[in-house]
Amino acid sequence: MIVVEIKPSRLRVIVLMALHLAAASSFVFGLELGLAGSVVLAVLAWSLVRSIVTGRGGLPMALCLKDDGGMLLQPDGDVEVDAVPDAASVVLGRVLWLVWREHQGPRRGVLLVVSDQLAPPDWRRLQVWARLRFRPAPVEAGGGGVDR
Repeated sequence: MIVVEIKPSRLRVIVLMALHLAAASSFVFGLELGLAGSVVLAVLAWSLVRSIVTGRGGLPMALCLKDDGGMLLQPDGDVEVDAVPDAASVVLGRVLWLVWREHQGPRRGVLLVVSDQLAPPDWRRLQVWARLRFRPAPVEAGGGGVDR
């Protein structure tokens, strides 16, 4: 089992601001700045503040990466959750979107981890673990395929 400590990050705030700014600019340039545009911008501003505030709430946090592909995390800083990564997770050079679901329950979530939140060796371990563990979701019978 690999244990990594996730610390607060300035780069995470910059990434969140850039993503929200990109979303806001797409709405501003795509819509007229009437009532609908103002509402969309207000919702995006609220989302940005909420993302930054909730992102700092449970940090520092330990993330335990299990050898069987599962993980233990504390998403709200309180109760430890036994979770498995979802195939929707994304690993980039400096950012990791870790989409997870509870192993034996309905709970789901997303953990945004940026490279400056971990020590360099831990960041590399997390990237390798994530790339090896994320598997595509199984296709249900009769769904998603081409019938011939």
